[in-house]
Amino acid sequence: MSYKFDNKKVVVCISNDSYDADIWTNKQHLMSRLSKVDDYSVVYIDQGLSTSYLRKLIRQKQFLSIFKIIQKRTDSLLTVSLPLPLIKGGILKKASWYLIARACNYMFRNQEVIYWIYQPQAYYFTKYIKRGKLLYDCVDEFATQPFFKNNSSRRKELEIIEPKLVKSVDYVTATSNSIYEDKKIINANCKCIHNVGDFVHFANPDASIVIDEKWVKDQRCKVMFTGVVDNYKTDLEIILKVASDTIDSHLFVFVGPNRIGNKTLEHKINQSENIILLGYREYQQVSVYLSHADILWLPYLKSSHTERVFPLKIFEYLASGKPVIAKNLSSIQQYTAYLNTYSDLGSLKELLACILLEDNSDKKEQRIKIASQNTWESRLNKILHFIGEKPQ
Repeated sequence: MSYKFDNKKVVVCISNDSYDADIWTNKQHLMSRLSKVDDYSVVYIDQGLSTSYLRKLIRQKQFLSIFKIIQKRTDSLLTVSLPLPLIKGGILKKASWYLIARACNYMFRNQEVIYWIYQPQAYYFTKYIKRGKLLYDCVDEFATQPFFKNNSSRRKELEIIEPKLVKSVDYVTATSNSIYEDKKIINANCKCIHNVGDFVHFANPDASIVIDEKWVKDQRCKVMFTGVVDNYKTDLEIILKVASDTIDSHLFVFVGPNRIGNKTLEHKINQSENIILLGYREYQQVSVYLSHADILWLPYLKSSHTERVFPLKIFEYLASGKPVIAKNLSSIQQYTAYLNTYSDLGSLKELLACILLEDNSDKKEQRIKIASQNTWESRLNKILHFIGEKPQ
């Protein structure tokens, strides 16, 4: 396999997730689009060897995929999945990052290169990079994620290395005001560029995809959430309570991986007469599922994590034109003119009862318009402009 960078600028994406992840977020969306821009070639380096990734390969009977270290996805996009410990591993992890940095220094010694970083552990990488632009696109509050929050040694390491990473790079972008306020104290060359959505996809569901499932014909008002259902971001208690109080009028449909991790709550949800956990669906199908909903819902917990992150779902939902209900998180306050927010069970039930009655074509048009202004292309261009590159 040959791969030529020619005279293009090389963007090396240091990701914390696989390019083939079930659910795409910033790194996959932005890099796939950037690779289509004439001036750039993208090298996407994923999270490396991890137990969760290995479990997924075993579950899907794709264990041989571990040997697909380098894959040429397009003429301008190369993905690299190294069998090295890049997230956990102590001295082996640090040695792995050192080797990757040395390899990049050599491979791109004659190229203009941008290192586009999502992985806090990449501090051990940036220490050894000799040339090129360094950008840390901080899209999450890592300290409040269970992976770090529930492990004292990982949390302590993160508290040391992430500030060092922020200080060492040339540019920092953040997806929420809370994250921005923290990072700009360490690195003044910081900008808040919040999360966006795939407007074209969610505004234009594929008419050739048919959802032939029993719930579609249910006459109750369909309230839908798409995304991972877990017990650290998703408010499972309020889901159970509101479903119990609206059995005759509303059907709650959840489209996405089930990672609840609490057998008692999961059992209660599965026993509910008007809650359906559909599980994972292919990305191309998700917009079609949304088209069958009456109301779209962001049933997030209000926590130290959700208050500091900007949900990707906001603009995906708004692009569909459907009315949106969301928890009154501080991170989304600037868009409450297009959303319907609630603070507790009572206000949620009031919204469910009246939101469709109060909706109209003007509100739908406003939702679609604001979503069309907040796309992955727009976020990409804002970042390129910020780091001194020519927006497309």
